[in-house]
Amino acid sequence: ALIACVNVPRRSRITKLAVDPDHIEELSDLFGESLIISRTEQR
Repeated sequence: ALIACVNVPRRSRITKLAVDPDHIEELSDLFGESLIISRTEQR
């Protein structure tokens, strides 16, 4: 239950951070380069 509750705010924060290129490095640490690659392809 705790994990589920924690995941919700994390996702919302991550979504906001993903918009800022300055925070892409933080996202890469959390999810790995695969997320960055997919983000680049979408743009």
